[in-house]
Amino acid sequence: MPYWDKDAVEKMMQNVLKSDDTFRFSCKCCGDCCRNRSTPIMLTGLDVFRIAQALEVKTEEVLEKYTRGYLGDDSHLPIFVLKERQDGSCSLLRKGRCTVHANKPVSCAIHPLGRIFMGERTQDIKYFTQQACSNGLYGEVQEWTLKAWLEEFNIDKLESQSKAWNKLLYGIGMVTAPMDKKDISDLMIEAMITAMYLAYNTTMSYEDCVEANIHMISKVFKDVFHIDLNFE
Repeated sequence: MPYWDKDAVEKMMQNVLKSDDTFRFSCKCCGDCCRNRSTPIMLTGLDVFRIAQALEVKTEEVLEKYTRGYLGDDSHLPIFVLKERQDGSCSLLRKGRCTVHANKPVSCAIHPLGRIFMGERTQDIKYFTQQACSNGLYGEVQEWTLKAWLEEFNIDKLESQSKAWNKLLYGIGMVTAPMDKKDISDLMIEAMITAMYLAYNTTMSYEDCVEANIHMISKVFKDVFHIDLNFE
């Protein structure tokens, strides 16, 4: 997307893994990566959807209880990150364990790897190595291929949902990124938050929800703001 940090992308691409490339790591379940992080966990709409499913609550409750939000400086899109308690621990952590472990955010599930979306309309997903938790690099450390790691945590099965999220994100972001931040009205922010994070029926497939939200946000932008969004 046009608001990517080019230097950061170049650094990531230097460490991209192919399917059979290996890295060494073993999670000790110490919870250090869930406490006092230097950077917060940024959530996608898919993450919010899956957390709501795990907790059996509405997406509104997920945003209200477990996240804090702001408007991106470059993308001018609403961004939500996991909220931390006063002691620095993740708001989803209980007694040292993640309360949504099976449905935890993808960026948590793929740790110690990172990912970046490339290609036409960000539909090409790349995984890369990054600085890992030191506790996972000592003791009985395992060697993993990228393919095995993604299969272990069912990340490969989430890629179609991630691409649906990218389609929604890209279509809106291509319009908001070139705009002056002061021209992003509260009404526009509310419409984007609804389409990107809130308007999900967790009994339906995520892809079907996204398609409905694309139709909704397209109509709102056209009728209210006289802006055409392109999701093709």
